[in-house]
Amino acid sequence: AAACAAALMPAAAADGSANFAEASWGPHPLCRKSPELHTLRWPDGQSRLVAFGGKGFFWKLTKKGERGQGKRSVRAAARAATRRSIQALARKGYIRRKSKMFGDTWAFKPVASTWSHISYEDARTPVARWKPSTTVTAGKQVMVLFGGCRTTAASGVMNDLWLFRTQEGHPREGLWTQVFTVNPPPKRRGHVTTTNKTHLVIIGGKGWDPAQGSHVLNDVWAIPLDTLGI
Repeated sequence: AAACAAALMPAAAADGSANFAEASWGPHPLCRKSPELHTLRWPDGQSRLVAFGGKGFFWKLTKKGERGQGKRSVRAAARAATRRSIQALARKGYIRRKSKMFGDTWAFKPVASTWSHISYEDARTPVARWKPSTTVTAGKQVMVLFGGCRTTAASGVMNDLWLFRTQEGHPREGLWTQVFTVNPPPKRRGHVTTTNKTHLVIIGGKGWDPAQGSHVLNDVWAIPLDTLGI
């Protein structure tokens, strides 16, 4: 089941033990599963939790639901906003569930206990996807993203490489940049990406090609960080 991305902030109890307290809401990421989540440090020294992508779903009117009675029932269920009302509409055939991939980027600021949507109306960003792999560099000011899948089918795997850099004072508070390399690893999802002091390393995952279909990978790839400008 899809899980909501919620930030929980620790609080000290009277006896000194640590307790969780739900962060205040306002604008926040929609419910999804398999988002990428990392803590990055901005140039001003502030750390923020950055979330990207994942898979969710939305409800779409069927032909039956588009008729008068169906539309009225859908509006009433939307106002009620309960799981039971939505399930009842689905059983009646008024709505059906469709998968949705997310390509949005959000930052959680612990000091303010709020989420902010980092928008990119005039910039290139990664295509919406789930099951990519991300890691952060030693300085925690750059998040590296590789691959993932843009569809529920395994054939939607990708092998693109992106960097998200924190930028204090920038209107977007950070910027995505795509990096093009020679001889990139094959397309995949569900893999592991990490860095050491000198290299970005990618291992395993699940790939797809017309000849083999979906298949598990056990290959290891590495590229020097300085060639990525990190």
